[in-house]
Amino acid sequence: MVNKKTCFFSLFGSMILIITLLFVFTTCSGGGAGMSGGGGGSSKGSSSGSNNNVSLTINLSNSSSGSNSRSVSQWPPSPAMEKDMEFKVIFSRNGRVHSTSSSKGSTTISTTVAAGIYDITVEAKYRDNPYGIGTAHNVEVKTGVKNEVEIWMHPAPDDGGSVGTGTFTVTFNSNGGSAVPPRTGLSSGSRITAPATPLKSNGTFGGWYKEAGLINAWNFATDTVTSNITLFAKWNTAFNIGDRGPAGGIIFYVEPAGFNLYQGTNDNIALDTYTTAYYLEAWTANEGPLRWSWSNDPTTPETYTNVLETKQAYNPMDPTQWIGYGLRNTRLIVAALNANGETGRAAQVASTIKGGFNDWFLPSVNELNAMCDARNTIAGLPTPPSAEFYWSSSEVFSDDENVWVQDFYGGSMVGYPKESSHIRVRAIRAF
Repeated sequence: MVNKKTCFFSLFGSMILIITLLFVFTTCSGGGAGMSGGGGGSSKGSSSGSNNNVSLTINLSNSSSGSNSRSVSQWPPSPAMEKDMEFKVIFSRNGRVHSTSSSKGSTTISTTVAAGIYDITVEAKYRDNPYGIGTAHNVEVKTGVKNEVEIWMHPAPDDGGSVGTGTFTVTFNSNGGSAVPPRTGLSSGSRITAPATPLKSNGTFGGWYKEAGLINAWNFATDTVTSNITLFAKWNTAFNIGDRGPAGGIIFYVEPAGFNLYQGTNDNIALDTYTTAYYLEAWTANEGPLRWSWSNDPTTPETYTNVLETKQAYNPMDPTQWIGYGLRNTRLIVAALNANGETGRAAQVASTIKGGFNDWFLPSVNELNAMCDARNTIAGLPTPPSAEFYWSSSEVFSDDENVWVQDFYGGSMVGYPKESSHIRVRAIRAF
């Protein structure tokens, strides 16, 4: 027969054991939730909420990969940009954010986090726009040691990903032409209008292209901006003889390889400075007739302004001789004329502003001959059977009184006295 009193106490003891086990289990689970809650608190913006945090240094480095159109060579950012860089550090475990921290102005980030193993992601922004992103996986942060990790940065995605939607910039590479400002703050899908056409001394603009190889042209009517991009200028051979030049004149001489354009900064040609030019452009109208030089003061004998540095022998067998000397000659001549009190002479008039340009000059002997050869393409120049003489800026090599002039009827080059008053001027410029 079963003892009822014994069964009661046995049942009562079992209930107490079950209640005790439930209490212990609940207490342990509650402690775990408390720690998780602490981690959740840290994820709202700070990694410094725990007394167990340890220091961590994150060094951001350049990555050799990335498919974004922004060149990875932009990382690291320049010192001027770095001061406006902002960094967000995200510590994750098993795909869940554990904590975050932020930093600004340095690509070496000092932060703190609780000891543990994390995937660490750094998101970089420049003036609130996505700039770079990088992740290091399974990084162990320990107590009692110096914790340091290197993270390779990739160009930031511009697709509204983890670094935000952002806006885009279109940069224009003019390939040696005049500078074109970038277009900034563009939203995805934007169309842009064509910028002002750039200028280049030895090329005519041929449009904007999507790649440096100039394969696919950018269509401003239909193409849209969906990332940071660079457009590249295409340049065609600039001018042919007979074309209208940049200053409104007519191109009469082309040297694809370029020639030295001497500046007249020193009367010693060996010490003179020069730039490279490719074309000679003639003004559209004659000036004069004018004297080259003449001083007829009644109190003194007749005198002429002599510029020994412009003495140049004409050699029809060498058509490139003295090409590039006219600007130099003219500047030296004008300085001498001004010093002697002469005004209204050929070189002075030739060098006045025309078409908004101030670099016109009296052609050298061979520059004048090149213009004569192309006279059929230049409005206002005489063609056979008309005859007209034009001044050069080259003094005859053998004496002080004569200057080379050319007859545009027969093409002959002869020495004429500087005081001759029936010779015309046709100014030219080089570029």
